[in-house]
Amino acid sequence: MREEEVAESITSILVLQKKKKNGGGVESEKLESFIPHLTLPLILSILSRKPLNSDPAALLSFFRWLQTHAPPSLCSSPDLLLSLLPPLLARRKFSDAKSLLLSFISSDHRHALHSLLLRPNPALSKPLLDTSLAAYVHANQPHLAFQLFQNELIDVWTYNTLVKGLCDEGKIDEAIRVRDEMESLKLIPDVVTYNTLIDGCFKWRGSTEGFRLLEEMKSRGGVEPNAVTHNIMVKWFGKEGKINEASDAVVKMVESGVSPDCFTYNTMINGFCKAGKLGEAFRMMDEMARKGLKPDICTLNTMLHTLCMEKKPEEAYELTVKARKRGYILDEVTYGTLIMGYFKGKQEDKALKLWEEMKKRGIVPSVVSYNPLIRGLCLSGKTDQAVDKLNELLEKGLVPDEVSCNIIIHGYCWEGMVDKAFQFHNKMVGNSFKPDIFTRNILLRGLCRVDMLEKAFKLFNSWISKQNSVDVVTYNTMISYLCKEGRLDEAFDLMTDMEVKKFEPDQYTYNAIVRALTHAGRTEEAEKFMSKLSETGQAVKTHDTSQELDASSDIMYSQQISDLCTQGKYKEAMKLFQESEQKGVSLNKYTYIKLMDGFLKRRKSISKVDHAN
Repeated sequence: MREEEVAESITSILVLQKKKKNGGGVESEKLESFIPHLTLPLILSILSRKPLNSDPAALLSFFRWLQTHAPPSLCSSPDLLLSLLPPLLARRKFSDAKSLLLSFISSDHRHALHSLLLRPNPALSKPLLDTSLAAYVHANQPHLAFQLFQNELIDVWTYNTLVKGLCDEGKIDEAIRVRDEMESLKLIPDVVTYNTLIDGCFKWRGSTEGFRLLEEMKSRGGVEPNAVTHNIMVKWFGKEGKINEASDAVVKMVESGVSPDCFTYNTMINGFCKAGKLGEAFRMMDEMARKGLKPDICTLNTMLHTLCMEKKPEEAYELTVKARKRGYILDEVTYGTLIMGYFKGKQEDKALKLWEEMKKRGIVPSVVSYNPLIRGLCLSGKTDQAVDKLNELLEKGLVPDEVSCNIIIHGYCWEGMVDKAFQFHNKMVGNSFKPDIFTRNILLRGLCRVDMLEKAFKLFNSWISKQNSVDVVTYNTMISYLCKEGRLDEAFDLMTDMEVKKFEPDQYTYNAIVRALTHAGRTEEAEKFMSKLSETGQAVKTHDTSQELDASSDIMYSQQISDLCTQGKYKEAMKLFQESEQKGVSLNKYTYIKLMDGFLKRRKSISKVDHAN
């Protein structure tokens, strides 16, 4: 069969399919007989034919059929892709075009497409070059995007694409230089340019530079903030947990004549939920409804999570009932959140009933929904049943993630069945499970909890010798249990080792050491240690705020005073109490009870001495 006849036959099949309005893809059986005749020139000829050139759906169907049936050498040709893209872009199928480019770029290790784009023959259209530039930026290859950029007839859209790519990579200085270059070429940066830069600054540099750029946007660029600009502020404040400042940003948004949109409200609702201000979150939802806006499913799930954390699973469930009536399509995250909420509330039967309800509603369980169920069963002390669910997951062809396996290992350790935890761990490693730092910390703590400190130490040292990743939690676990056993010299050695490895001790490390010294009656050393810590406290990097550093000091004073009271050393306890008062330390309720108890005991003993005399 001649090449022309093959091209005509394939085109006829594709056109006929269009007339039948067959949405299920090309008729594969009819095309398969032509596979031996396929060559690159033939395919390019078919793609350029008028009946297909004007039909993006038919072109995409044919291309996808080629990807699964034609020899790989044909589909890996950039010429084929560059022949397919212009008709898609001509009919504004930008998303499809970019998706095809991203797919190709991910496997184009020799950059064959990039070479063609740099030296096109014939010249390529600007929409094609712009879409290619955006695809290379999206694919985290901004250096290749920049080379295209230098060859292109550039405009503000092109520059904005490059600015976004640089900001996504955290290269803020370079992004600002590109903005400056725009101005030197008499191209005026627009609101998209500034929004991208401001968002990048907040993400990578913090608020100071972000706010500076916001002022610069108005003064230097003469550009007025839009809804996106205001939402960047709201999002950043919400992320930082500064919900009052986020509320102020919304007020400013309204005062500037910009109406809050779904993004604004959803961000605020999330922020209020995380701050534990459920009343405010519900008020926001009500305000949204009155304005005809609808919270998204992510926001709904955040509210459910907050209610469940506050041990209100029934209220959470009622909220989902109302949401369903309002047209929300509940997803597996919704059900997973509720299931975990019921398990935490010790309502196992309701949790399992919800699992069945989820399946009846046509939601096919994935690893995402299995994990809360497995976690809940472990939490209920039913780790063996959790393993059954994991096996069920495997039978369905799903691949458990690290979270699934760690949940079960933790469950066994929590129940004190450390041997079973290690057996499960070894079995899953045989099934390609890769233990992470969380796995190691769970196993180590599990051994220590059942007084297998020597085995824990041996395991810890094997990880260090093999250079397996460990962290502050790993060291703190060992230090804490060594201190409990009174093995302070070994604990100090580990603390020194921590510092050598650039793991800075945190309040848990210091707590364990101070408590052990106090318990051993080495109060002077404990006080010196506290004094030394007080001098260098600002260098502790576990917490970023002074408030949190104060909290760690509060914990240590409370613990040391309690220990002294337990040992009957009330004078020392009172001395430390007075010191804490002078430093403005807030002791916990239990410490005051211990002090009062100690004070009463001391008065009784003095009274007995007086009566004896």
